Amino acid sequence: MSPKNKGVAERGDSSGSTDSSSREERAQGDRRASSTHRGPGAAGLLRIGEVGNHIVGGKNLDRDGAELSPSSPWAQRLPGIGHVLDESNIFSFDMVNRLRKGRFDFTRSTEMAKCWVRWQQQQKEQLKLGLEVEPFVGCVVDAERPSEGRPPVDFTGKSVLAPLTTVGNLPFRRLCVKLGVDITVGEMAMASSIVEGKQSELALLRRHASEKCYGVQIAGGDVETMTKVAQFIDEEVDCDFVDINCGCPLDEVHRAGRARGSWSEPDRLRASCGACPP
Repeated sequence: MSPKNKGVAERGDSSGSTDSSSREERAQGDRRASSTHRGPGAAGLLRIGEVGNHIVGGKNLDRDGAELSPSSPWAQRLPGIGHVLDESNIFSFDMVNRLRKGRFDFTRSTEMAKCWVRWQQQQKEQLKLGLEVEPFVGCVVDAERPSEGRPPVDFTGKSVLAPLTTVGNLPFRRLCVKLGVDITVGEMAMASSIVEGKQSELALLRRHASEKCYGVQIAGGDVETMTKVAQFIDEEVDCDFVDINCGCPLDEVHRAGRARGSWSEPDRLRASCGACPP
């Protein structure tokens, strides 16, 4: 081989070696970038850079493999995350789980429901004897008296935005407040779904700070469930009054004895209105 050709061959070998080295360095870099992290208690591996890899073993993990939760370090660095400003009635995960798992203390409402059952029994006995039946009146009447510091809501001369299912959501109500509405009412929420902790139903109770006078509308036909939701609203919900739906024409609601179906049993409707736990 001539010296000239030999020089070309040597340069070619050097270039080939350089390319091979570059490829190896890039491969090592790729391997480092796709290094695996194991989260605490995770059943699988998390590869950074892959789509959908943040869910491991049914848990949502961050890039360091730590489980995401309201107490996570990243959540602590971002105050207010997951909570919309100027909105209330946003319930914590713990509250929702307590409702779903039946751990919410409904002792007050249960006692009131028992009073309703005893009143029904006494009513039958009084009717048999031809005696005058005393009406069943719950604690809500006393709680609304001005002497207790909670006067009834005054609707006189004020504009009221009626509850509108699928329309009267929070953004719509905020717009109506800007246009001059004085009193707003949330969308119809099912009492049983609230007691069961269904997130979609609890979201209907949200309130914005601009709603100066706000009420929630509840549909239910069972006295025990209505007393439970009354207690939950009294203890956990920020509102000025409760509106009981007595006119929804939907068949599935009517068949369950709710809304317009509640008129078929006036005594039960009366109890639902009055049986608010003390």
